[in-house]
Amino acid sequence: MFGNYAGFEGSMAQRRVFALNNKGSAGMILLLFVFGLRLDAANQSICLDTAILPLTPSLLRRLNDNLADLDEKEGGILAVNVGDEELILWKNVLPAFVERCRDWEHTSKCEYAIKGSIPLTTEKGQQYLCSCGSGKFPPKLTATITGWKTMSKVCIRAAIPPIFWVPFVEKSFFALAAPSPSNNATGSGTVDNITERIAALKMKKGSCTVCGVKEAKSGGTLNKCAKCHVAEYCSTECQVKDWKEMGHKTVCKKLEEDL
Repeated sequence: MFGNYAGFEGSMAQRRVFALNNKGSAGMILLLFVFGLRLDAANQSICLDTAILPLTPSLLRRLNDNLADLDEKEGGILAVNVGDEELILWKNVLPAFVERCRDWEHTSKCEYAIKGSIPLTTEKGQQYLCSCGSGKFPPKLTATITGWKTMSKVCIRAAIPPIFWVPFVEKSFFALAAPSPSNNATGSGTVDNITERIAALKMKKGSCTVCGVKEAKSGGTLNKCAKCHVAEYCSTECQVKDWKEMGHKTVCKKLEEDL
């Protein structure tokens, strides 16, 4: 959703309406209307400012015509397929996403308080969010989509952040830190280590691989490694240091093989 709305998926048209779709018996269980991509300064991150529409069988029947118009006139609804376990995860985290941007008060009739459970349930076809925030949006926050006036009455605002892995449970997808000098000096390293270092190297595109500056010390553009054409350097000193001390020799050989 983040990639599509931000325009990173060049081959796919950008959408403002997304659906969570369970390939099993649940079907389409949630619609998300995106207002915008916001900075989350407190967490040094970003979030999607959305209105979420939990779809129960009764709501689907009630909004059937609106949903048909939405799919036809808004360039289609982009479905995000989720399995049964991921569906349960979404139902558990959505209450927290709603709380992140809540500017209204829960009422004395709040279903969470009455049932003593958040979410209300994870069972298929059942309402899992309380209704306290339904239809409550800031005056200037509106979605310019077909049927919004009708659907907004049963939508709830939510701030959806990207989810990051837990570093002490899962291995990160690339290593930013330079490997130890002992490994670099010998040019040794596992396949995983080399793959991670290549990924980190490509992320430094446009800056010196060693010191990070954006242009050559003599002025002008950075010099590229003559063999792999990926690593970039501001000076001969940085290139020699990378080759002798930081293990570029091993990475360079792998990049040459992949050319």
